[in-house]
Amino acid sequence: MYLGDDEPCVVRKSDVMISISNGSTLKLRNIIYISKMKRNLIFVGQPADGGMKPTFDGDICKITKGVMVMAHDRKVLCA
Repeated sequence: MYLGDDEPCVVRKSDVMISISNGSTLKLRNIIYISKMKRNLIFVGQPADGGMKPTFDGDICKITKGVMVMAHDRKVLCA
């Protein structure tokens, strides 16, 4: 696979740690990951497949598993 600038990259499934702005981290399992991208997107269907529920309210995204809040943060637009 190639990025928009014709740079080759690797697409694989792996566990990914994401940083939340409050300083905590969340481990997402078996996520499709594209190497060499400065920023990756999270397809909300993937955490949902792992039993988590993503919800959106305005610019806030919250990921829950049962009654436990796994992560919440403001959406960030990349320029």
